[in-house]
This record gives sequence, structure tokens and C-alpha cells, in this order.
Amino acid sequence: MEQRFSEKANQGIEISDYPEVDGDAVQFPEYVPVAYAVSVKECGCAEFIVEGSTQICAYCGTLMYRVATRWYRLLSLEEEQAAEEWQKNEHRKMGWVEVDVPEEDDNS
Repeated sequence: MEQRFSEKANQGIEISDYPEVDGDAVQFPEYVPVAYAVSVKECGCAEFIVEGSTQICAYCGTLMYRVATRWYRLLSLEEEQAAEEWQKNEHRKMGWVEVDVPEEDDNS
């Protein structure tokens, strides 16, 4: 069987080949567009991707087609704490909420 694209791409790569990044210093955007994307029929891969990030299928290497895009907002600390309590009771996981497309910031 032919090797998949991602298996070929990762051969011989060590953790030391990646840059060191302080995960605590990473700043996440408040709003993020997430797209549901599909690969070609022969591959069959479907996944959620962040709009503007790579659209190359990790399995076959083809360009993925974005079927639908929705905007999500990162929860505030208070919302996240309330969500954690809700998750304990409901046995679900959340951290982002769908929102309307954010208005452009005039200060950009």
C-alpha cells in the first residue's frame, strides 16, 4: 500500500528540529473563523481547519475544499469557569462559542 502524504513528510524529523516556543506566552485571537473542509473523494478526509491556515490535506497532499465557515469567540475567564462547571454536570466539552462575524476594528 502506498504511504500517505503525512507519513512521508514526518520521516526523520526530531523534536529538536522544531523551534522552542513558550506555550504560556502564546496569544490566541479573540475571534477565529473555522471551516469544515473536505479532501478529494479518493482520500475521504474531512476536518475542521482555521480559515487562513494550511488547506493542504494531511493525508493525501491535495488542496481541501472549504464547505462552510463559522466564526467562534474565545470564552472569557468567567465564561470558561462557568463552562467547566457545566461540562462537569453535562459531560461535554466546550471552550469556543459560535458568534456572528466580528466587526472590523478601526484601530487595526
